[in-house]
Amino acid sequence: MSAVGVPFADRGRRTDEYLDAMTALWTMDRPAFEGRYASFRDVDAHPRPVRPGGPADPGRRAQSGGVPASGGPRSRLDRHRELARGPGGPSRRA
Repeated sequence: MSAVGVPFADRGRRTDEYLDAMTALWTMDRPAFEGRYASFRDVDAHPRPVRPGGPADPGRRAQSGGVPASGGPRSRLDRHRELARGPGGPSRRA
Protein backbone atom coordinates (compact mmCIF):
# COMPACT_ATOMS: atom_id res chain seq x y z
CA MET A 1 0.00 0.00 0.00
CA SER A 2 2.86 2.34 0.67
CA ALA A 3 3.90 2.00 -2.99
CA VAL A 4 0.77 3.94 -3.97
CA GLY A 5 0.91 6.38 -1.07
CA VAL A 6 -1.80 4.80 1.09
CA PRO A 7 -1.01 4.32 4.79
CA PHE A 8 -1.25 0.64 5.72
CA ALA A 9 -3.05 1.55 8.97
CA ASP A 10 -5.98 3.04 6.99
CA ARG A 11 -6.65 -0.08 4.93
CA GLY A 12 -9.60 -1.34 7.00
CA ARG A 13 -11.43 2.00 7.18
CA ARG A 14 -10.74 2.67 3.51
CA THR A 15 -11.95 -0.76 2.41
CA ASP A 16 -15.13 -0.52 4.50
CA GLU A 17 -15.88 2.90 3.04
CA TYR A 18 -15.29 1.71 -0.54
CA LEU A 19 -17.64 -1.22 0.05
CA ASP A 20 -20.26 1.16 1.50
CA ALA A 21 -19.86 3.40 -1.57
CA MET A 22 -20.30 0.45 -3.95
CA THR A 23 -23.36 -0.69 -2.02
CA ALA A 24 -24.86 2.80 -2.45
CA LEU A 25 -24.18 2.57 -6.20
CA TRP A 26 -25.86 -0.82 -6.40
CA THR A 27 -28.90 -0.18 -4.20
CA MET A 28 -29.95 3.47 -4.52
CA ASP A 29 -32.15 4.82 -7.32
CA ARG A 30 -30.12 8.04 -7.33
CA PRO A 31 -26.77 7.01 -5.82
CA ALA A 32 -25.04 9.51 -3.58
CA PHE A 33 -22.24 8.98 -1.08
CA GLU A 34 -20.10 11.33 0.97
CA GLY A 35 -17.10 9.89 2.79
CA ARG A 36 -13.50 10.53 3.66
CA TYR A 37 -12.11 8.49 0.74
CA ALA A 38 -14.97 8.45 -1.77
CA SER A 39 -17.68 10.93 -2.68
CA PHE A 40 -20.18 11.10 -5.52
CA ARG A 41 -23.72 12.17 -6.45
CA ASP A 42 -25.80 12.33 -9.62
CA VAL A 43 -24.24 9.20 -11.11
CA ASP A 44 -25.81 6.44 -13.16
CA ALA A 45 -24.47 3.09 -11.97
CA HIS A 46 -25.41 0.45 -14.53
CA PRO A 47 -25.30 -2.42 -15.11
CA ARG A 48 -25.97 -3.43 -11.53
CA PRO A 49 -25.12 -6.78 -9.94
CA VAL A 50 -27.65 -9.56 -10.47
CA ARG A 51 -27.70 -10.32 -6.74
CA PRO A 52 -29.60 -7.57 -4.87
CA GLY A 53 -27.15 -5.52 -2.82
CA GLY A 54 -24.14 -6.65 -4.80
CA PRO A 55 -21.95 -9.72 -5.06
CA ALA A 56 -21.24 -11.91 -2.05
CA ASP A 57 -18.04 -11.06 -0.22
CA PRO A 58 -17.15 -13.48 2.60
CA GLY A 59 -14.71 -10.94 4.06
CA ARG A 60 -17.40 -8.27 4.53
CA ARG A 61 -18.95 -7.39 7.88
CA ALA A 62 -21.30 -10.00 9.38
CA GLN A 63 -24.39 -7.80 9.11
CA SER A 64 -24.12 -7.76 5.31
CA GLY A 65 -24.18 -11.55 5.06
CA GLY A 66 -20.43 -12.13 4.89
CA VAL A 67 -18.31 -14.07 7.33
CA PRO A 68 -16.33 -11.85 9.70
CA ALA A 69 -12.56 -12.27 9.57
CA SER A 70 -12.60 -13.30 13.25
CA GLY A 71 -14.79 -16.29 12.38
CA GLY A 72 -11.70 -18.35 11.69
CA PRO A 73 -10.88 -20.66 8.80
CA ARG A 74 -13.49 -23.27 9.73
CA SER A 75 -16.44 -20.85 9.55
CA ARG A 76 -15.08 -19.29 6.33
CA LEU A 77 -14.77 -22.74 4.76
CA ASP A 78 -18.34 -23.58 5.76
CA ARG A 79 -19.57 -20.27 4.29
CA HIS A 80 -17.71 -20.89 1.02
CA ARG A 81 -19.30 -24.34 0.78
CA GLU A 82 -22.72 -22.80 1.42
CA LEU A 83 -22.14 -20.23 -1.33
CA ALA A 84 -20.95 -22.95 -3.74
CA ARG A 85 -24.18 -24.90 -3.22
CA GLY A 86 -26.21 -21.92 -4.35
CA PRO A 87 -29.83 -21.27 -3.35
CA GLY A 88 -31.19 -24.69 -2.40
CA GLY A 89 -29.21 -26.59 -5.02
CA PRO A 90 -26.64 -29.34 -4.71
CA SER A 91 -22.99 -28.46 -4.38
CA ARG A 92 -21.08 -28.10 -7.62
CA ARG A 93 -18.01 -29.48 -5.89
CA ALA A 94 -17.65 -32.43 -3.59
